[in-house]
Amino acid sequence: RAYGRFTGTIAALLYATASLAVSYSRYMWNQNLLPIVVVLFMITLFWGVVDRRKGWIAFAIPLLGLLVQLHATGILMAAPFAVALFLAPRTIRIRDILIGLLALLIIYAPYLVWEYSVKFADIHILLNSMHGKAIIDDKAWNFYITFLSPYPFNYNAYPPTSKLTLLSRVYPYISSLQPILLILLIVSAIVALMVVLYPFGPWPTDRRWLSIPVLGRIMGYWTQFRNNPYRCGLLLLLVWQVIPLLYLSRHSLAIYAHYFIVFMPGQFILIAFLFGRLFKWFNAHGKWEVFPQVLRYLTFGVALVLILAQFVGTSADVLDYVHGRYSDGAVGNNLYNSLQPLQNAVNQADQLAQSHHFSRVYMSTNWPTQSSLRYLSAQMRTPSTVFEDTPCLVLPNPADGPAVMLVGPYSPLTDALLTHYANATLVSEPPRNGGAPFKLYIVYPSTQQSVVGSTFGSDLQQLSTPAQAFSSNGSNYLVTHWSMMRSAPAGYDKIYGYNFKESSSAKQHTSTLCVLTSMRVGDQLLVASRQPGNKPFPSSSVITMGVQSYAENPYYLKAGPLTFETYRVVTSPWTLIRTSQGAYSLTIHVRA
Repeated sequence: RAYGRFTGTIAALLYATASLAVSYSRYMWNQNLLPIVVVLFMITLFWGVVDRRKGWIAFAIPLLGLLVQLHATGILMAAPFAVALFLAPRTIRIRDILIGLLALLIIYAPYLVWEYSVKFADIHILLNSMHGKAIIDDKAWNFYITFLSPYPFNYNAYPPTSKLTLLSRVYPYISSLQPILLILLIVSAIVALMVVLYPFGPWPTDRRWLSIPVLGRIMGYWTQFRNNPYRCGLLLLLVWQVIPLLYLSRHSLAIYAHYFIVFMPGQFILIAFLFGRLFKWFNAHGKWEVFPQVLRYLTFGVALVLILAQFVGTSADVLDYVHGRYSDGAVGNNLYNSLQPLQNAVNQADQLAQSHHFSRVYMSTNWPTQSSLRYLSAQMRTPSTVFEDTPCLVLPNPADGPAVMLVGPYSPLTDALLTHYANATLVSEPPRNGGAPFKLYIVYPSTQQSVVGSTFGSDLQQLSTPAQAFSSNGSNYLVTHWSMMRSAPAGYDKIYGYNFKESSSAKQHTSTLCVLTSMRVGDQLLVASRQPGNKPFPSSSVITMGVQSYAENPYYLKAGPLTFETYRVVTSPWTLIRTSQGAYSLTIHVRA
């Protein structure tokens, strides 16, 4: 409405087809919601500055607070807010400010309760983080122009080089899009600045200041500027894009690409503004002449080509991700997991257990799949135990019969332990986009393990002494075998952990942490402690092992009749478990 339908249409299409805009909108993350709130916030500022409507500040204040809640970079929008206050002071009413502050208090009430409960620890952290040495570099500028790229910011391939991807095929045709958009953005900013600063007419003079000519001309210029809503609106756009960028160029903390989501879709609005000015100028200065008409249609054609080029690059990238034509990250790190393969793997495990009437599903995780599988396991019909597989393996109680085991990708130690200490049949390999698949087993636990009398309290009972040296993937481990003596239910954000502290006769010390979401009496726990220096054990040696236990539960904050769910967990004190003989450790022989 402020700059015409043509400008608005071009801005909307450029933003809708922008690669990073689409990429960030495809998953849930707090700051990914910033653009829609930023647009609403800027609309309220335009109500006051361009339309000169009263009441705008009652909406702007809570929207600014919401921006800060979504991400701390939302505070950068205080710059255009301050300019709006300066440009439209007569539209501000005390009651509107009070209404805005009341709305701000309502949306911040849970946060204030939280800060009070933690003694404003977040405020102290924020203030302390600002004491670092500030540097000025080009990181902010590089991140800013990345949002003009025809393909998303990719940690694995930038630009795309894999011949398997659709994006790599179209890349040669769209690789020049970013510098073109950057040039258009810079030219547009210059044109907008000229429109803002230059009155394009006789220099006005405020007659109230005729006795002081210079001051009269300045006041006349200021009065004319404020009376021109078009120029005031452009100033808001420029402040939105320039001031926060300058601020982020000098930083004492590391900055990341998602800090610049708050700029969207301002850069595309500015580019569309340039196209709109050209289109309007050609239309006004040569309505019946051929050459201006050609230039007008050429302007429209260039805008259309840029939009189509963005659409092609963005569509190719989305299709590559949907069909798994990407790398999930460095092998072993398993950095990226899309939701559908995770859901498919969990559903297959659940269906397999249901079809065979098994009573349990076990799932191994590493840090990239940990949170997702813990959440998805709560939606299964079959009871499950989710455990971290880096040092440990959970096997079903032999008395309960076979069970289903879902092993995560890049888990060579888990695969080796499973095939060595249990009878495991590989049923399927649920696919996973961009990397190694999951593995779905039916596990028949070994019934030949002898029970040793040594126990750690009422938690663990030792099986199959002596401990066994074990090699996997070029690394040496010492495996101890335990049986669980107690049950613990699964629950939201609940985990149970055992920390096995091992000391050898060679004065080597290791610590191995096993984490589970639930426990069942009789389930077996294999603990693989990696040896320092990766040295093999001698043919005859002895270790001393102690065990600590702990648990984590969700933290609920209570304030009067209200109960707030928080992201924090309450960790119980680490308890050193006594053995059945009253000691704090067991002596275990090692078999090389």
